Amino acid sequence: MKSNFQYSIAVLSALITGTVFFLILKFSSALLFLTLGFFWFALLTFLYLTFREKRRDHTLLLTLSTALSTLLLFSIIDDAILRYFFAGFVALLFGVLFGVKENSSIPLSYGRQPFRRFAMMMWVFNIYAFFSFLFAIGVLFLSEWPGSLPFVLVPLAGIMGGLVAGEIWKMYVKFEAKTFLFWRVVTALFISEIFWSIGLLPFGYLVSGVILTWIWYMLQMLTRFHFQGSGILWKKQLPFLILSVVVFLFLALFFIRWI
Repeated sequence: MKSNFQYSIAVLSALITGTVFFLILKFSSALLFLTLGFFWFALLTFLYLTFREKRRDHTLLLTLSTALSTLLLFSIIDDAILRYFFAGFVALLFGVLFGVKENSSIPLSYGRQPFRRFAMMMWVFNIYAFFSFLFAIGVLFLSEWPGSLPFVLVPLAGIMGGLVAGEIWKMYVKFEAKTFLFWRVVTALFISEIFWSIGLLPFGYLVSGVILTWIWYMLQMLTRFHFQGSGILWKKQLPFLILSVVVFLFLALFFIRWI
């Protein structure tokens, strides 16, 4: 009975999400966009609170930040076909988010890894959407505020990078708040510098978002391993690091439009 109820919540979440994005696509209006966004956030909050006792890694913050990130990324996609595809993807995403069940009786061990990894990838998607949106704002509005805009975007990118990295770390390790705060600040400063540097390169904002997200992911992953007792196992991580560099170079050669 409880399982059927949860699946009903998942289907309802997907239907609501799909309807919201379809109406935004059908009627291009800033007022409608804000109204539907507020309505969607309220309904997602209500659906989450109906079975929040079954969740640990799936937090309300993850739910609402994913909703915000999808709206931000949706707003900077130009291609009409891609926007319809993205709307369907988001509807499926929220259906899966509310449909996957985590057994709260399982301790922090291998039993929680599938859902924990899914939640982590949701956070990675969120930070990519935030980074891409900030790069888009820098490209589209830099001519209007050439002096002040970078002073807003650069620290904002760093703050988002540090906050989201901390949310991922909390799923894997337990430390005092001061420890997380220190490494969040280090991550924020590092990402701020990289964000400013990438902004000087002749890349589109979606590609710039991919590059910064890749660097951010490597940083937060290595920092997370640093927290663990075994430290960074370089022999185990070396294949992943090499593969990541190869994929990055492939994207740089074939997808980035060099000037």
